[in-house]
Amino acid sequence: MESIRIFTCINLRGVETELQIRINLRKDNISKLEKMIIILLALCPILQHYKGLYVNAAVTVLLVSFPFAAFKLYKKRLISLKRMRYVAPLIVFSLFKVIDHGTTVDETGQAIIFSIIVIAISCSCFDVKYFERVVVGVSIAASLLIIVQYFHYYLFDYHLKLVPTSLLLDRSDQWVLAAETGRASISGRISKFYRPSAFFLEPSHMFIYMFMPLVLLLLSPRFNRQKSLAAVLLTVGMIFSTSGMGIMMAIGIWILFIGRDYDNKRGFSLRKILRPTSFLILFVFIAAIIFVYFRVPFFRNSMERIWGSGGDYKNAIAGRVESAFGLVSQLRGLQIIRGVGDRLTNITFNMSGFYSTMYRYGIIGTVLSYAFYLQSLARLKNRHFWICAIIIVLSFFSAHSHSTMFMIYSTFVLIQGYIENEIVDEVGDCTVSSCGYLTIRVV
Repeated sequence: MESIRIFTCINLRGVETELQIRINLRKDNISKLEKMIIILLALCPILQHYKGLYVNAAVTVLLVSFPFAAFKLYKKRLISLKRMRYVAPLIVFSLFKVIDHGTTVDETGQAIIFSIIVIAISCSCFDVKYFERVVVGVSIAASLLIIVQYFHYYLFDYHLKLVPTSLLLDRSDQWVLAAETGRASISGRISKFYRPSAFFLEPSHMFIYMFMPLVLLLLSPRFNRQKSLAAVLLTVGMIFSTSGMGIMMAIGIWILFIGRDYDNKRGFSLRKILRPTSFLILFVFIAAIIFVYFRVPFFRNSMERIWGSGGDYKNAIAGRVESAFGLVSQLRGLQIIRGVGDRLTNITFNMSGFYSTMYRYGIIGTVLSYAFYLQSLARLKNRHFWICAIIIVLSFFSAHSHSTMFMIYSTFVLIQGYIENEIVDEVGDCTVSSCGYLTIRVV
């Protein structure tokens, strides 16, 4: 349970009295078993591409985590209906996918396991703060390793392979050549640019995993030197991944950092950007990006993958949107409402989360899948608001936003925003920091 305890004394500032309280958002006794399960759940977006005892390694983790989650819920006796309301759209969406397009024992079992784990996350059966620490740690490790890969490649002319390709699923063989050479695309075309991605299968997987930790670090109300160094390291990692969307994402998050305003519900203000100091920093930042664009070939190539045209490939956005739009526009009658199910065998291109959901599960599935994020966008504040907004935007261009493992990942992160909202609602006019500091203002 979350608890509140007095941390410092009252400070008088003019006519306002500020009472600072320490909020213990972390559970007092987190067991080694819970830590191990949280670490495995944090790795699920990576493990979903590897072989496991059941379906794949990530589903195996969910299966192992299920008894722990169910036991923790049983121990609570009283499940928070308010918290369950937050994640209800995800649960209904999971069950809809099974019921609407044919029910098998395996699919039903996976839907139940997913639902129980999501409910357990929402009811604080897992330490969400520890999860945040784990994903930040994984992102730091990936950033350090991608730097090592670059040095190793350009000093010794040898790609340091960090992906155990022999353990990949058969359907993941499209990434084997890229993992072994660092220069191949999923189509098998060899690029003249080196594009490593640490222990992720490709650069886009790396940036999808790392953008949330970067937002959590940069937009933290208690931003400090340690977090700034970690944020810089994560930014370097996202840039070195050469993912065009990842680079644009990192730039956008830093702009949010420059304009951060904790007195604003959204944690951002244009007035902050227009201050002389902030404007100068932004000007230098943009000038540096323009300089790097014209002087560094791999950076320019990454940017051109987003908005460029011609060449041997469509730009990254057109590749995910145009073909998918044409496919969805072919739906007729009930297919528009319910989708066509999992019949994707003849599709040879990546579909974004939005178009994939629309094609497979129709309007009903699309509405259910977005309900959680739209609800969170309306309710959450500051950094959690921006994380939610970014997820929604990415879902139109990224193929990973609606995967089961990504939804579990985002639930862990966003539920912390709901917990902070509850504390603010109960206490009154106050602000909550990521480290658990609460400042109450009493006039």
